[in-house]
Amino acid sequence: MKFEEWKKLNEIGDRIKKPNILKRFNWPFDSKGNDGSKTFFYDIEMEKNVYRVVIQIFTNGDKSSIKIDFGRIVEGNLSMDMTNSGIMLELMSNLVGTIKEWLQDYKGNETIYSIIVGAKMEHGLDFRRAKIYDAYLKNNFKKMGIQVREEFDITDEWRKEFPEDNQSKMTNYRLEPISLDTMRKAISNRI
Repeated sequence: MKFEEWKKLNEIGDRIKKPNILKRFNWPFDSKGNDGSKTFFYDIEMEKNVYRVVIQIFTNGDKSSIKIDFGRIVEGNLSMDMTNSGIMLELMSNLVGTIKEWLQDYKGNETIYSIIVGAKMEHGLDFRRAKIYDAYLKNNFKKMGIQVREEFDITDEWRKEFPEDNQSKMTNYRLEPISLDTMRKAISNRI
């Protein structure tokens, strides 16, 4: 990526919208799965469509991971189809804004070791959208005090485990361990 392109993405990543949240599911009670996971749902409105942001925390011992999914609601269900490409940056801004809202809503203080995010592919194995999401998220991770140690493309493993989700490129960001309270503090210092 050329410096000029990176600079534009960096500038765009600075504009985080406060999302128009229509509904917070299971709030204030988190939904706990059989595996000890906690799931939080946020429905946000953009461009006369409703999008759902799903944030899950998976904990194994004292290590936790966050998985973030998002997509448009079609006939009451989360669509695995690509979101509207004409509003991609607005969508990312709202996604990051929703993550920040979740950090304020949720009072837990797990130590996070990784974040898993999926990006829909445009045509076949076209990862251009995923590269933009990646740059946008990394820029905002830094602002939340998150340091990415390494990242892995886990798409093939993901498809074996979840064959119904075959339209996403899945990235696992391995982090310097960080508590949710540290993320909250980093965000409040930037306001």
